Amino acid sequence: MPAADVEITEYTDPACAWCWGSEAKLRRLRWRFGHRLDWRVVLAGVVPESASGRAAPLTPGSQIEGFRRIAGHTSMPSPSVLDRVLPESRTLCRVALAAFGRAPELGHEVLRRLRETIFVFGKVSHSNEEIHASLRGILGDADLWRLLVRADSPEVASLAEQGFAAVRQPIPEVLELVEIGEGSGRAVLDDAGGARFALPTLLLRGPGGLRTVAGWKTAETYERALLEVAPHLEHARRPDPSPAEALVRFGSLTEPELETLCGASARPPQDAVPVATPGGPLWLDVREARQRGLASRAQGA
Repeated sequence: MPAADVEITEYTDPACAWCWGSEAKLRRLRWRFGHRLDWRVVLAGVVPESASGRAAPLTPGSQIEGFRRIAGHTSMPSPSVLDRVLPESRTLCRVALAAFGRAPELGHEVLRRLRETIFVFGKVSHSNEEIHASLRGILGDADLWRLLVRADSPEVASLAEQGFAAVRQPIPEVLELVEIGEGSGRAVLDDAGGARFALPTLLLRGPGGLRTVAGWKTAETYERALLEVAPHLEHARRPDPSPAEALVRFGSLTEPELETLCGASARPPQDAVPVATPGGPLWLDVREARQRGLASRAQGA
């Protein structure tokens, strides 16, 4: 493969609690093998799973209930309140897609911040002004406004629709997958009435063929699938980061991420800036804290 050893297609969504819960494992995969991967993100544009198929009207309380249930599996933070209903994620998907179009790492950073806005701070951004506030510091003020204008463009809207359609064309393997229970990777009924990939789903293509990792899976399952399609990467794995390295690399870490990336006994570096959440602290790099307007916390860290 001329460009990379393994091509990864990740089907995901900024408003999916299972995708938020899988961040630790996918960050570990990117840390260990990222220099050998071509990683493409396809955004789903869905009604959050906690609301899909409900006969009763959607409320912040019903969504919180679903988020908390999923957090019981993932151990990632979940908000105690949601400031309003999160009816769909397509607007947020277009913003993330515009960022990925500019640079892959910017896309991952924007996608992460959109998730934290929902699952850490319990805020639902509808307007460009609210989204701008949630992405504060990722780019300069003018550049960030340009990104949001780009997200509203017909070109990005067309690309987003292509991604939404691709998510709703699941491969036979996940249609026929025999798995039951929450977090199953079997294709699910979409809010539009058809089938779609469960979220998250990764398709990994390498010299050894294609592997699919769908639904809520362990970090070891992701790595095993990667090495099945590219066995030669067994000796290309980067050593696990120190907590300081991980925080500088990713900007923010939850406790499950700290453990998954750095080991069970890992503790945050002394200058990490803590943000209290109902699901445990979110640790910020000092530079990240200042970008987000938490300078006083950063100075006191």
